[in-house]
Amino acid sequence: MANNPDSILHRTGCLGTTARFWKKSFAGDYIGLLVLLVACALLESFVEPFHRLFALDDVSLQFPHAERERVPVGMSDVIQGQRHEEGGSG
Repeated sequence: MANNPDSILHRTGCLGTTARFWKKSFAGDYIGLLVLLVACALLESFVEPFHRLFALDDVSLQFPHAERERVPVGMSDVIQGQRHEEGGSG
């Protein structure tokens, strides 16, 4: 695309200069970084995070025991990539 004589990179003036600068520098990376930094600053400034105390014995944070298995035994064998024989050792 850059070898095309009608390409924007071969134009004269401000547009061609900007296109060549954009292609040969890290300007796009710096602008992207600036956008991310501004977005992060806005989030830090205007959004209040949810604060909650943490305790290991908090029942609401623990994984509950499932009454009904969500993955059948046969499917877990397929996911594991091996087939356990009935009554085998492992």
